Amino acid sequence: MTRALRALSSAYVQRRTRLPAGAALDGRGKRAAFALFYGPLHFAAVWSVVDALRADGSNPGSSPSIVDAGCGTGAGGAAWALATGSTPKVLGLDVHPWAVTEAAWTYRFFGLDGRAARGDLATAR
Repeated sequence: MTRALRALSSAYVQRRTRLPAGAALDGRGKRAAFALFYGPLHFAAVWSVVDALRADGSNPGSSPSIVDAGCGTGAGGAAWALATGSTPKVLGLDVHPWAVTEAAWTYRFFGLDGRAARGDLATAR
């Protein structure tokens, strides 16, 4: 797992702009590392942002829907929806088929009204 996480970090963080779309998640080890490390990290970061917005007097739960572009495991969109305490619809978009499957599972697991689709903002409707 450590080796896969290092390889993923190199691809995902340092060489991201030079990789073909979805290449950072090629290989089972990298996908497992992403799900186990970056998924929870994204969840915690987004939850903290929503908490900070609420503490500042904003209402981050006022939107009826969330679009999570580059959703990965769906952790970010799920965290936003859950942290608001409201029930927004979540649309997760990703170019990698594995990510779409994982995001759909995440939304089901948390009981969210969510859908994951293959695509990006340019192709979303």
